[in-house]
Amino acid sequence: MVASGRAFPDALAAGPLAAARGGVLLLTEPAAVPPATADALRARAADLAWLRVAGGPAAIPDPTAEALLRAAGR
Repeated sequence: MVASGRAFPDALAAGPLAAARGGVLLLTEPAAVPPATADALRARAADLAWLRVAGGPAAIPDPTAEALLRAAGR
């Protein structure tokens, strides 16, 4: 699960869902994927069953969501 580090309600709501699915919540900037987030996605890529973006394109625009998917090897 990925949420914007700028929109805390999305992250707050996404945290329990990620935990319930045995996952983690990673934060990103709306305009670019921080290196730490990309590194975390690459490190988990083999075990990553799903990747959801909290808040949709209003919080994380499509180009950033696509960069997240590339970082996860998708």
